[in-house]
Order: sequence, then structure tokens, then C-alpha cells
Amino acid sequence: DQAEVNISIAISGYGGPEGGEDGTPAGTVWFAWNINNTTFTSRQHFNGDCQEVLEKCVRFALAELLFLLTKKA
Repeated sequence: DQAEVNISIAISGYGGPEGGEDGTPAGTVWFAWNINNTTFTSRQHFNGDCQEVLEKCVRFALAELLFLLTKKA
């Protein structure tokens, strides 16, 4: 089933302590925001341990969502 929503956020990446098998460094994270069927994406790199990277990801994802909503308004 598919949720009937106007906004969604997806986050995937390598929080650490290790990166990807393909050599992608720990702290590399991909983001996607979908707002009313328009998708925006970003790749970021955050320093810190796994917990710090996770916290930075959440802050970034929400801050970027606010930016996108403000930009679209």
C-alpha cells in the first residue's frame, strides 16, 4: 500500500564507523524530499561518530524541508 501524503523524507547512507564497500566514506548521506509530487535530492558528508552523524542528518533533513517549504510558498 502507498500512503496518501503531500510530504515525505528519505535518508540513506553510512553513519559509521565504517563506510561503504565501494569506498564511500563514513558520514556520507543521501537525502530526498518529496513535496506535492516534486522530488528534491542532496548528498552531504558529516563528521563525527555514528550518533553525531545521525543527529546531524535529522537536523539537516528538517532544516532543508523548512527551506523547501518556504521557497515554494
